[in-house]
Amino acid sequence: MTLSRQTLDFIRDHAHEDIHALALQTPKYPDVDMPAAILQIAGKQAAANKIPSWAAIEGILYPRHLSMEQCSSVFVSSCRVDENTIFPIHLL
Repeated sequence: MTLSRQTLDFIRDHAHEDIHALALQTPKYPDVDMPAAILQIAGKQAAANKIPSWAAIEGILYPRHLSMEQCSSVFVSSCRVDENTIFPIHLL
């Protein structure tokens, strides 16, 4: 997927805004690929909670929303299951 400069700028400028409100403003931004922008903003917002190191990197193209919702957080991925108990690896 290649995003235009206008779409990339829009994503950067609106990264912390409500995606539903942004979607309603589509007619105001005719040069922005709004479906792609909404997908990327939602992905960046999900990454900020689950994978903060990704959210800090400019230029990552995020997958569909469902994929981001189903991915493990950094904390969960640092744990392992051992006899039905979850232990953070760093405590083992």
